[in-house]
Amino acid sequence: MLATGRSRSPLLITPNGQASKDESATEAIRSHGWTQAKLFEHGALLFRGFVAWRQFGPKTVEKGPGNELSLLNITSDRAALLGFGEMSVDESIHPVGPFQSFREAASVVLQLLQDRVGMDLWLLTRTEGEDWIVLHAKDRGYNVKAGDVFRWSDSFCSRMVQELGPRIAPDSNQVPAYAEAPIAQQVPIAAYVGVPITRPDGSLFGTLCAIDPKKQPDSLRDHLPVIEVYTRLLATILNLEFESHAETRRAEIAEAESERDALTNLFNVRGWHRLRDAEEERCRRYGNPAGIVVADLDEFKSVNDEHGHAVGDETLKRAADVIRKTVRASDVIARLGGDEFVMLAIEETEAGLQRLAARVQTSLESASINASVGAALRAPKGSLKAAQACADAEMYAAKRAKSERSR
Repeated sequence: MLATGRSRSPLLITPNGQASKDESATEAIRSHGWTQAKLFEHGALLFRGFVAWRQFGPKTVEKGPGNELSLLNITSDRAALLGFGEMSVDESIHPVGPFQSFREAASVVLQLLQDRVGMDLWLLTRTEGEDWIVLHAKDRGYNVKAGDVFRWSDSFCSRMVQELGPRIAPDSNQVPAYAEAPIAQQVPIAAYVGVPITRPDGSLFGTLCAIDPKKQPDSLRDHLPVIEVYTRLLATILNLEFESHAETRRAEIAEAESERDALTNLFNVRGWHRLRDAEEERCRRYGNPAGIVVADLDEFKSVNDEHGHAVGDETLKRAADVIRKTVRASDVIARLGGDEFVMLAIEETEAGLQRLAARVQTSLESASINASVGAALRAPKGSLKAAQACADAEMYAAKRAKSERSR
């Protein structure tokens, strides 16, 4: 058993892992039914023992026979640092089972907030340009689900991040910026909650938000400190997962090393499908932007017919080298057979993808290699496979246009 006799502010962890203290969070937590024991339990679950490990060392967290994690050696001073004042906790019945993914953590947090705070629709979203992508949803009547895409500029959240309206509006019709938002004309909204999710560099990732068709009591505002804490905890887990993506991609590439084209040493069709499909899963789960660039050599058959296959092979190898030097190190390149090359541009915008396609075209022309190029960004509700088909179509359109001009 553990009993503490001191009360301090809880530690809040920013997306880059820095700890700070927030007096307002303590008062809000105590004022509207978020009991200290329950907050401790949910916060520990959410954070995978991260607070204990980061603040008190690895010996604070122990793995059990079922791979559950338990908090150990939590003295009264340490509990006070976590902001739990006068309370008793039986360590043996408070296991800290780690979440398997950000998706699982987000689902638990949204359900917890809906149960405790109310509101018919809770969302965790990502914004990319004008696309406002729903990553997770807890819905009780709006018929919104993960994968849905709305216009960012239509939303309350776009106005909230510009500080045109408050993070909590029990009566959103009384806030001009919200009452005038296009989304308010499309669906019934009378109350709003929204908190921005930022990356470690301060850029906007998306929002954690909620709406309800009925006006809410003014006490809704009291929940803001707790909602902000949970948003920051999710931002931390999200950032940790993003940091692991580079290592995951390296491992995926290592697994596909045997699936390379013997002539160009680029990935072959099988390797391409493996890596494209793995990236598709990340795009679908996190809303990551990505795109496809396709390049097909012009009149390559005549090169083989007039100069022989040895010259044709050298041309293919030179084209592969040019493309390899043009794309980013994080991008994936493959030869799909014959004279067609394909590139997967990871975490890329529409403008960036078009610039990449132009660089590939220019670089090949500078090496005296004629090629037609097409590019397409993955649509938020689409797939990389569909984007590849669009890029292919654009490439063939460019090839036909060249042929018509040469007549």
